[in-house]
Amino acid sequence: MPQIVGQGLDQKSCGTGSHTAADGSYVCLNGKPNTTNVTTEQYNQVGLFELHRPFLYNDTYTKLRELRAGFDLPARFAAKINARAVNLSFIGRNLITWTDVPNIDPEFAYSTGNLQGMEFAALPNAKSVGFNVRVTP
Repeated sequence: MPQIVGQGLDQKSCGTGSHTAADGSYVCLNGKPNTTNVTTEQYNQVGLFELHRPFLYNDTYTKLRELRAGFDLPARFAAKINARAVNLSFIGRNLITWTDVPNIDPEFAYSTGNLQGMEFAALPNAKSVGFNVRVTP
């Protein structure tokens, strides 16, 4: 079975003063190069998390999913077109999302199945605006 020696320093050999930096990375002082052989499966299962760590985000978000603002015209205007009431309104959907996750809609983009929480090639929800006229005869 093929084996890999991962690049970098062996964390067990790090000397005094080694520490975790503010960004979450580990600073190893006076460490020795890694010489541990692992299978490709072991390397990918352990190693991929570190590769993806910069791309992990808090998925908390707030979304303005729908906004509707309308008003009724006075009865005298409605009477001019032989109606009891006329309502005019503006409607907007998916107008804005406040989130730390860049470039995607957190409500829609996350995969299900074997890749839970992974975003992959999903199109965002469409933003739409419209105008509505309702006439009550």
